[in-house]
Amino acid sequence: MMNNEQLEKENKELIAEIKRLREEIKLLREKLEKYERPEKDSGNSSMPPSSDKNKKYPPRERTGKKAGGQKGHKGNTKLMTDNPDEIIELYPEKCTCCGENHFIKKEKILEKRQIFDIPEIKPFVVEYQQKAGICTKCGSRNTGNFPVNAPVNFGTRITGIIGYLNVQHHVSYGRLTDIFQDLLGFDISKGSIGNKINELAKILNPIYSEIQEEIKHSKVIGSDETGSRIEGKNAFQWVFQNDLLSFFKSSDSRGFKVIEETIGNKFNGFWVSDRFAAQLKVKSAHQLCLAHLLRECKYIEQAENSKWARKLRKLLKNIINFRKSKENYDPFDPETFRIIQKLKRVLSEIFSKIPSKNLEKKLFKGLMGRQNQLILFLDNPDVPFDNNGSERALRNRVIKRKVSGGFRSFNGAVCHDIIASVIDTVKKQGLNVFQTLCSILNGNQLLLSS
Repeated sequence: MMNNEQLEKENKELIAEIKRLREEIKLLREKLEKYERPEKDSGNSSMPPSSDKNKKYPPRERTGKKAGGQKGHKGNTKLMTDNPDEIIELYPEKCTCCGENHFIKKEKILEKRQIFDIPEIKPFVVEYQQKAGICTKCGSRNTGNFPVNAPVNFGTRITGIIGYLNVQHHVSYGRLTDIFQDLLGFDISKGSIGNKINELAKILNPIYSEIQEEIKHSKVIGSDETGSRIEGKNAFQWVFQNDLLSFFKSSDSRGFKVIEETIGNKFNGFWVSDRFAAQLKVKSAHQLCLAHLLRECKYIEQAENSKWARKLRKLLKNIINFRKSKENYDPFDPETFRIIQKLKRVLSEIFSKIPSKNLEKKLFKGLMGRQNQLILFLDNPDVPFDNNGSERALRNRVIKRKVSGGFRSFNGAVCHDIIASVIDTVKKQGLNVFQTLCSILNGNQLLLSS
């Protein structure tokens, strides 16, 4: 028979083994948990729709609104021009009653319909002919000076078309040569196209620098970054923007140093971004992107059936809807102020107790101390509640990456940054992109609104 000492020793070994097994089970459960969680898609995370495995957009949540145009959304209808290039008058050819073809013509217009087309596309060639002149005073022979260097040159409209199609619409050099040959009937080499891109970037560079300075001193900046490829290596495409300005910058870094180089380490206005650490290092009043946060809460609800994430998501949606419902939003209006204070109290209650599950606890800790950064836009009407403006600005750059794979040289990336910044800013200023590019190339100044 076993004595008491042996029994005690065996019990201790069993207890130690049970503890070890429990720890192992806990670790295995944590590892297994991530495989049991729902898959992330564009509806519950920041992943793009193109990454959805079933290639179907997740169903949108019902808003209760009627289908079609919504109140406050500006409609667009094709309007007739008041100055048509050709007018064709349509009189009756034969009487529908008796068949006679003689009429007393009336001048009143009963109805108008128009056809929009473009005239025949062909090159417009200007030839400079150098000639000599004899000075009447000293008799010396002089010749006229050419305004261009090479025997054959391309004008400002050609340069504008190249920049617009290549940067805004990602038309490759090879396709541009085909377009000029097939539509305009003349040849232009890929090398000439590359030279024109460099020339356009050099001319637009002062405006690019002006955009940077205007952004630095603006009231609101939204910022974001996405992956890029330069010289076959991973790089990053940054954007700093607001409602009127866009500034793009390519870099090999995703770190805070890019923000320091572009804006500085301190910004006196409002900074709108996601919760990426480099963005949060900026010394400024921050508004966190609620669109990102709503998707993250949705995923936590699906993964852990989290009541805390559900409460937070519902509150944030109510806050956004409240802000949208006010056409002339005034945070100092007594009724509005009262509702804002109530919403702030509810938010404080949600963060009064730490939740217990892994993902919700992680999000809780990440937002702890940042509650005011979720609702900064309630007290400041000029601040948006999301960073969608930055994502929209970067969308065209992502398309560029998918179409071409990246940039062969850093100089090419910089030229693209300069031209894209001016184009996106011109669009935000409500100007015609192509006409504005041609105007700048002809020496006219672009006056920026900020």
